[in-house]
Amino acid sequence: MQYKSQHFVPKCHMRPFSSNQNGKTVVAFNIRRKFVIPSAGIKEQCARDYFYDRTGDIDAIFNNWEGRYSSIVRKATAQSGRLSGEDRQFLRFFAYLQYLRTDAMAKQQASAFVEMADFVFDGDAEGRAWATFDPKDIPGESLGHFLKTIPYLGGLADCLILNKTGTDFITSDNPAVASNRFRTQRLKHLLGGSGTISSGYMLTLPLTPRLLYAAYDQGIYSAKLDGNNVVSTSRTADIDALNALQIIRASENVYFGAVDQSAYVVALMQAFEGCRPKAWYKWHFAVENKALGTKTYRAFSEVQTPSELRQGNGFMHIESIAVDPKKWCSIFKFRSNPHYVDTKSAAGLVRSKALLDLRKYLSDLPRPIKVPRTPKNKNTTSA
Repeated sequence: MQYKSQHFVPKCHMRPFSSNQNGKTVVAFNIRRKFVIPSAGIKEQCARDYFYDRTGDIDAIFNNWEGRYSSIVRKATAQSGRLSGEDRQFLRFFAYLQYLRTDAMAKQQASAFVEMADFVFDGDAEGRAWATFDPKDIPGESLGHFLKTIPYLGGLADCLILNKTGTDFITSDNPAVASNRFRTQRLKHLLGGSGTISSGYMLTLPLTPRLLYAAYDQGIYSAKLDGNNVVSTSRTADIDALNALQIIRASENVYFGAVDQSAYVVALMQAFEGCRPKAWYKWHFAVENKALGTKTYRAFSEVQTPSELRQGNGFMHIESIAVDPKKWCSIFKFRSNPHYVDTKSAAGLVRSKALLDLRKYLSDLPRPIKVPRTPKNKNTTSA
């Protein structure tokens, strides 16, 4: 069947990184085995049978967008990164879709729901079955989630980084990386998120060994761009910092074009392996604490066991673990007068131009769940 093998990282993204630009093979570094594969077929990389659906409809939609992506990357290569605002906007949307559509993202979401169900519905098989779902259903929902949340990208600035060093950009099986240096370095002790609407959000995607696309919060960061939204760098440290994001976010494999680059990738893995968390999320479970609350403010106290959660009105919150390479690209500087909106809520600081989007975001958040209370009498049964 035409759409049986469906790629979660498209072949058109991999080809610019192919060996000797042959468009067919790449050098792969397998993270778990610490092993270099000198000639890995692009067709076989980052693909699963019926990954999105069994009809091929979603994959067909992605294929149309991938055709335009290829055209834009070729144009950027020929013009040293110079692109129209419309083309850069498409790269922003494409990078965000790529961030959502990978196997790593699907596994992360499935694992998170299983962990939540195990805690909330401890010993309740029926409840656990209701709260979880088949991991195979997750990838097919990436398109819908993309279309629903794409307005959150509004207001971001963007640029192409032109690599003028002797070190190539690398890519991976999870190549679009969302990060937030502002959150990681300056807000880590404050309540709030690091995601798409948050102040300091940044999204990067390597396009070729010489070009990388970046979208960033211009209220927090500044960059010295030319008149075509291109910034050139001759600092190897900048390339290392951007490549480190691939090392940290890769699921199984990192990809590059030349075997003689293997030593560099291995050294980069050794340097940043400690920045790869065991999980990219953390659940917080709490119950209402009426002693600390007021008429207008509900207070919650965090709990550590399912039995504690059942003692009151339960609340749960999932925290995304932010990428933290410790060493950041120097192209993006913190502004001396940052601009943001303080929501004075769990959403934390958000980009000024995302305020209207935030209202919709908050309205879509689930209400605190009602967790079944532990029966006071062992002989008591619920209907």
